[in-house]
Amino acid sequence: MRITALAVVATLLAPLAAHADTMHRSVEVMRAADDNVCNLLFAQSGDRCTRLVSDKRATVYRSGNPRGITRIVIALPIAGQTLVGPSIDLVGAATITPTISDVAIDGKPGVAVELATTVDAITTRTVIACAASGKTAYKCTTLDAGRCDIAVGGDGKVASSACGDARLTLL
Repeated sequence: MRITALAVVATLLAPLAAHADTMHRSVEVMRAADDNVCNLLFAQSGDRCTRLVSDKRATVYRSGNPRGITRIVIALPIAGQTLVGPSIDLVGAATITPTISDVAIDGKPGVAVELATTVDAITTRTVIACAASGKTAYKCTTLDAGRCDIAVGGDGKVASSACGDARLTLL
């Protein structure tokens, strides 16, 4: 009887364990920022906004405070305007290490920002990759890899030994 009960529990939990280390993807349209990006990010009094990393391709901003919500957003300089991508919200104090790189998305040139975020000694990884989608629109794909170690290739392939591979796409 005890073995049967354990077998049933194991059968029920197996699908959850199989999906615990998979990567989740979403796609969003970038928006034009009419004002300073930091001004858009302030949500509470006492929030601070800083540039974590910046180069000619992208700027990664961090806004918030250590006791509240921290918001990470990327901004791209495109045709004389600043486009803002999707935000990543974190609760509590976090150490964030962003890396900007060139990447192909659906065969088009784009930019990827890899974020390694550590909260309470747990590191998670997220990729935000943006490129043109049509003649005037820009989109970003966000790939949440959770605790999986990942490597983003210039061809848009995201490799992970523990969580399988994925491809950056705006479709």
